[in-house]
Amino acid sequence: MTFYKYIFQLLLVCLVFSCGNETKTNSPEPTNSVVEKVSKGTSAVEKLRAMNKEKEALKGKASIAVPTLEDWLPETVLGMQKTKGGALTQDGIIGINARYMDMNNQYGKDYANYVNILIIDGHGEKGSAAALEFISTKYDGNTTYGNTTVKEEFNESDNTTTLKFFYKNRFGVKIKAKGFKKNEVWDVFKDFNLDKITK
Repeated sequence: MTFYKYIFQLLLVCLVFSCGNETKTNSPEPTNSVVEKVSKGTSAVEKLRAMNKEKEALKGKASIAVPTLEDWLPETVLGMQKTKGGALTQDGIIGINARYMDMNNQYGKDYANYVNILIIDGHGEKGSAAALEFISTKYDGNTTYGNTTVKEEFNESDNTTTLKFFYKNRFGVKIKAKGFKKNEVWDVFKDFNLDKITK
């Protein structure tokens, strides 16, 4: 075997080996991909079934009395006064909406810290439909407070934190707070004492 022929064969072997490795490295893994897709799909289906089950259960519940919601609504939250609030009764949906504000004496209400709360009673056909977006947070929420799974969103541009959750397997709740640190918003959550709604 001549020297040049030996070099040629050596290069050929290296080329084949290199191509083999490249094919192995870049080849897709269909088994893993399929398993991942099936797993995600199954999870999504299970969530959807669970959400629909909760929605169906809500349809048969009697509505909460408006005075009960109004009596629960606190006058102050963390020292902030209620500036507006009242029951919502529209198209078969019952709820309550309120705002609490810490007035800024120097700059006025545009610069004040505040907390808004919206509660939707998920009873009945229309109430259960309105509560569906809150039910989804029970499965897609990103943090917990006690036994409640909460979707928490922080907007740095206006220093607001929004908590959205499904409470007591009944109420859709949205709390939006401005001027609080993220860890302080949980104090807002606690101060509302939501347990009293159903007592």
